[in-house]
Amino acid sequence: MRRGLKTLVEADADRMVEQLNEILGDPAWWSASKKPEAASRFASQVVDAFFDEIQAGREDPVKMRDSVIRLLGKDDGYTRVLF
Repeated sequence: MRRGLKTLVEADADRMVEQLNEILGDPAWWSASKKPEAASRFASQVVDAFFDEIQAGREDPVKMRDSVIRLLGKDDGYTRVLF
C-alpha cells in the first residue's frame, strides 16, 4: 500500500517519516488501542497511515472469504499452491 504525506514541505515530510519509523520500530505501538495516544503524539497523516487497517477484534479474512466463496481443498481432492 502506498500513501502520500499530503505535504510539499520537505522538512515536514522528513519529520513524518521519522515518526512513522518510530512507530514501526516499537512493537508497543502495534495495537489498535494505542491509536488515541499516537494521535496526541504523532502527525495525523502518520497515525492514519499506520492505524487505518488495524481494528481490534477484526474477523479472520480467510474465514470471511470461505463463508462467501468456498474454495475446494484437501478434503475435496484438491491441493492449494501458493505462487
